[in-house]
Amino acid sequence: MLLAELDAVRTRADILSQQYKNGNISLTELSAAEEDLADKEEELSQKLLNEKLTLYELAFTINRDVKGETLEKFELDMEELPSPPVLPHGQPTITLTYCSEIQRPDR
Repeated sequence: MLLAELDAVRTRADILSQQYKNGNISLTELSAAEEDLADKEEELSQKLLNEKLTLYELAFTINRDVKGETLEKFELDMEELPSPPVLPHGQPTITLTYCSEIQRPDR
C-alpha cells in the first residue's frame, strides 16, 4: 500500500516537474511536490525499519538465531491455542462471579 502511495507521489512530482519546465506552474508548487515525495520516501524507510526491528525482536524473544544483515521474514510455528471457556447463553461475564457491590434489581 505504501509503495503504491509512493509511486503516486513520485508520478505527481514528475508531472509537476514537466509542467514547471513548460512554465505552467510556479517553483513553489514544484517544491511542495518534491517535499511531499521526500516525506513519503522517509515514511517508507521508517516503516521498513520498524518492520525489521519487529522481526528482530520476535526472533530474539523466541530464541531464534538471526544475523541482523540477513534478517528475513520467517514463519512462526505455534501449537493450536486452547478453546476459551464456554459461557452460559445470555449471561453477561460480570455476573459469573459474585460481587458484593452489585445489587439485584427488585422483580
